[in-house]
Amino acid sequence: TTAQTRNNNKINGIVPRLTLQEYLISLSSSSSTKSKSFKTPVLITDIVSPNETERIAWTLLRCLSNEYVTVQRQQRKGRDHQKNVDKSKNNDGDNHDDSIINDDNDKDETALYDMSLEEAIDEIMDSSHEDAAFAFCEGLLSTSLSLSSSESQNHPHIEKIAKELSWIRDSPFIISSSSSSQEEEDMYKENWFDYFPSGTISDAVVLAGEGATSTLHRDPFEWTGTSFCLEGSKVWRFILPAASANSDDDDDDGVENVDKALKHYRLNSVAWGDDNKDDDENDEKNPEATTLSAGWQSDMSLYKQRSNQVPTAKQLDELFSNDAEAHRRTLELIGVNTTLLEPSEDTLDALGSLMKLRQEKSTSNDENNHNEQEGNKDSVPFVTSIQQAGELLLIPAHCWHQTYALEPSISIASQRCTAEIDGRSVIQHILKKVHNQLQEQHGEEEKEETDVTIPEILQRKSYKEGEGEKVVGALFEYISSISKRR
Repeated sequence: TTAQTRNNNKINGIVPRLTLQEYLISLSSSSSTKSKSFKTPVLITDIVSPNETERIAWTLLRCLSNEYVTVQRQQRKGRDHQKNVDKSKNNDGDNHDDSIINDDNDKDETALYDMSLEEAIDEIMDSSHEDAAFAFCEGLLSTSLSLSSSESQNHPHIEKIAKELSWIRDSPFIISSSSSSQEEEDMYKENWFDYFPSGTISDAVVLAGEGATSTLHRDPFEWTGTSFCLEGSKVWRFILPAASANSDDDDDDGVENVDKALKHYRLNSVAWGDDNKDDDENDEKNPEATTLSAGWQSDMSLYKQRSNQVPTAKQLDELFSNDAEAHRRTLELIGVNTTLLEPSEDTLDALGSLMKLRQEKSTSNDENNHNEQEGNKDSVPFVTSIQQAGELLLIPAHCWHQTYALEPSISIASQRCTAEIDGRSVIQHILKKVHNQLQEQHGEEEKEETDVTIPEILQRKSYKEGEGEKVVGALFEYISSISKRR
């Protein structure tokens, strides 16, 4: 009843907000509902209490304050340029400026600066749309954990925080909801990345000042991404696969249509690979000298321009202090509004073509009754999520996404791979990437020769819980064997 009431009041185009219990119940319902839960973003609202979230954030920042990070300064050109200026009196008698801060034709610039995490926090607090600060800090936790207790007095605190963050990330992947004890390690589904060389990729600490954006992308490895917000809030916009509403084929969900529309390019992932060939330690861990994955990225933007009607971070903070619910709803209204946060012209064109493709597919399937119900969703070019402190966001593999910070935020980005959700897609992604490299280096004949040697376990259409270690072991044994042929 609570979930139904909340959904009835929500703004169209907003990602579902569920409690952990509601999410787990949805997974145990009909197969169609369960499948949909794995393919669309979900925001889980009650992973930990506000006090626990604040404690984790405070401890993390205190222990890592002296660690060095790289901060991006995203400087948007045309900050003094105004177009469509319409100054008038509002109801309060004040001047109201409907101008857009940024000209779509101006080129933005990005500069990189190395500084301590403590200094980086100061940067994001001084950030603005025209001169925004952003940092994606991989390895902070793992670097600190690699130090012994004698080398770092913060080691026990970091170790505890790392375990808590792992528990938070794993909570939606519980096998049995009979217990909520953080001490029971066997209550969660396998994370196949635990069996990869050197273990799971370290979580990334993400800092975003007001006005900061991530790139528009979808993730490498075709994994399930997670984001846990520690402080502040952030806007997420997701472009779902173009045919996802009508396709039952997991191998043809229409994501390639989105890739094409966004004029994507591929970026190799450094995870478990050898992109840094001067790193002897990395080569030792992965002697195959193989890049295992590449993500998808676009130079388009879902947040090219910001209206002066959008409240500043300071104004939003004051609103939150007075009325937290009004604050969240204000963020949602801004997030779904393409006039307040306007995509670039080429992005709008791409979204228009994807909407047209969906409409054509719906018409060809002759599902008039279904389409009438789904029409509102098909008319929305993207779905939006407002993530706030203490909330965990689940990001399916094929969802293009980009974030925008209306106010400063700190979050933890991570990833997962489980047998039922994305085990097959991750394995097939890696095999395709490795084989493409062989084709580039040795030609089609060599690629065809290696194709026929793929073990049966790596060609399965589905996997069961408990098979992860065996599957991953076979994968890296296969990669090692074909790499030796070079």
